[in-house]
Amino acid sequence: MVEYNIEIIRLIIETNSERDTKKRTNLLKDLGEKIELLIIHLRIANELKQLGQQKSYLFLVEKAVNLSRQAEGWRKSTK
Repeated sequence: MVEYNIEIIRLIIETNSERDTKKRTNLLKDLGEKIELLIIHLRIANELKQLGQQKSYLFLVEKAVNLSRQAEGWRKSTK
């Protein structure tokens, strides 16, 4: 999951500095996909009892969903 976190941060930084609308839209699409993969991995880790308490999972998923919503809003405002 660490790889996804690093990739998500890299995509946020790259998207923020990109001025070309087409490239920014593609980066935001990639960002959304990485966030969805992170959420899936969090679900799997939770089912395998790798995250400890249930509230740890809920906290992490809530943050990932909020990030996904922000990315979607950013993508819509880019069009």
